[in-house]
Amino acid sequence: MKAADKTENLTKPPAQPGEPSFQRSGQAGKRGGGRPTRYLPMFCGCVMNMGVKGYGKAQIARELRTTRQTLSAWTHAHPEFSDAMTRALDLSLAWWEKQGQRGIWAGKAFNAQAYSLQMRNRFPEDWRERSSTAIGHPSGAGAGPSKGKTETAATDFTELRQIIAARG
Repeated sequence: MKAADKTENLTKPPAQPGEPSFQRSGQAGKRGGGRPTRYLPMFCGCVMNMGVKGYGKAQIARELRTTRQTLSAWTHAHPEFSDAMTRALDLSLAWWEKQGQRGIWAGKAFNAQAYSLQMRNRFPEDWRERSSTAIGHPSGAGAGPSKGKTETAATDFTELRQIIAARG
């Protein structure tokens, strides 16, 4: 059989990880010869417990003995798992932010730069550096646009107070 003949009877393109990569004509609705999914409903509680400990996606995948790609497939296939992963990642963010709050009071033992880098990399939607162009001068004098000004998420209350004071 030629390669072209083999592809003519495929009914759908490759699927998500954990699903069969193709189905042959006449097999609609049946799983292919691939490995069956390892997903269990109890994983929802497990991932939320890991989120409480600050775990990220790679750590959750490791604990469930799977891959991040499979976690993604499970979130698409199981709405309850998608909700649990969303909550787990929010819980993880809360854990990490709590570590930052504790670190502020740790004095020199706290490495604010390492913490900030960790947060920006783990939670880019919440902690990335943002560039903005402001129209006018912060004092309201109308000095024109301020180009290339970069704001970084505050890593301690002193920096936050300075930002608030500068905006007046």
